[in-house]
Amino acid sequence: MILNILSKIPDVVWAAVIASLLTLGGVLLTNLGSYKRLLKQLEHESSQRDRDRNMEIRRQVYLDAAEAITENHLILMKISDLGVSDSDLSKQFSKSVSVISKVYAIGSSKTVKTVSELTSAISKKYLLLIAERIPLVKRKHEIEIQNELIMKASAERDQMIEIMKTVNLQGIQDDRLMGIAERNFKFQQEEVSKLLEKRNQLMEINGKEQIQLGMKCFQASREVSEYFPPAINSVRGEMDIPFDEEAYKHTIEQLWEISEQSLKEFHSKIIKG
Repeated sequence: MILNILSKIPDVVWAAVIASLLTLGGVLLTNLGSYKRLLKQLEHESSQRDRDRNMEIRRQVYLDAAEAITENHLILMKISDLGVSDSDLSKQFSKSVSVISKVYAIGSSKTVKTVSELTSAISKKYLLLIAERIPLVKRKHEIEIQNELIMKASAERDQMIEIMKTVNLQGIQDDRLMGIAERNFKFQQEEVSKLLEKRNQLMEINGKEQIQLGMKCFQASREVSEYFPPAINSVRGEMDIPFDEEAYKHTIEQLWEISEQSLKEFHSKIIKG
């Protein structure tokens, strides 16, 4: 019965039905292709977002680490400044450790190696320079003590002068009082002179040794700078940023030579007075 019904359907209708089916099939195939392309696009975009997110994390970690390492490098030059306390130097140096350590969590093996070599070089120079700074710091404290003693002795000496002035102005005839005041004045005056001499000797020694320490700090800083180019090259390689390591080395070396010449001229002027 169904065959009879189908046989009665005109060919034109069959042609239309077939054409519709072909069209529907084409649409389904097109949609399927579009769906597959959409999936690939979404996968690519998701992968790109993950890559961008990871790259941003790396960028921030490396920027923070670069700042911390630079601060530690600059501390080497500050070691010769006796106006900066030992505790401040230690705090500034120590607080960078946690920042730099993040590099070891995300960096490539090459980056970890070059950064470790750089930070180890800075730490080694830091400890050596701190050891040479210690005698200067102790001597600085001795100078401060001498200054306090000088101020105290000077005040007592000046007090004796005021007593003698008062006795003379009021016309008091008290030989005993004047004798005590004069002896105390002479004693305090001699004490001030001795203290000044000792303080000046300490200042002279410290001044010369501080200049020498400053030169050592400069040389240490220069030697450490040789570890920077490999570390920078590795980090920039991870970030897909071009870097001419040899050109960088050449530029830095020229800057160090200019700085060294200026420092030598300054040192020469100080020595000559």
